[in-house]
Amino acid sequence: MKPFLFALILVAALATAVSAQTVAFTNVNVIPMDRERVLANQTVLVQNGLIVEIGDAKKLKLPKNAARIDGTGKYLIPGLADMHTHLLSVPTRNSVAGPST
Repeated sequence: MKPFLFALILVAALATAVSAQTVAFTNVNVIPMDRERVLANQTVLVQNGLIVEIGDAKKLKLPKNAARIDGTGKYLIPGLADMHTHLLSVPTRNSVAGPST
C-alpha cells in the first residue's frame, strides 16, 4: 500500500509543479488498468503533464532534459484520481451544524 500511495502523491505533485517539464519515472511497476496485470520494470515518460510513453526501462530512450525519478520497487497507476468520495452520503444529525434539539 505504501508504494502505491507514494506513487500517487508523487504524480499529483509533479503534475502541477512541473507541467511544462519532461519527467521520467524509471523502473516502476505499472498497473495499466486495461485488464488485471502488472507491467514490471517500466519507464513512464510525462511531458507537459501528460503521459506520452510507457515502455521497458532498459529499452526506452529518454530525452536529455528529462528529470528522472527512480521508482524501483514502487507502483504507478496512470490516470488514477480521486477514487474515494462521499457525494451521495446523507448527513446525520451530529454532522450538520446548527442548534441541537
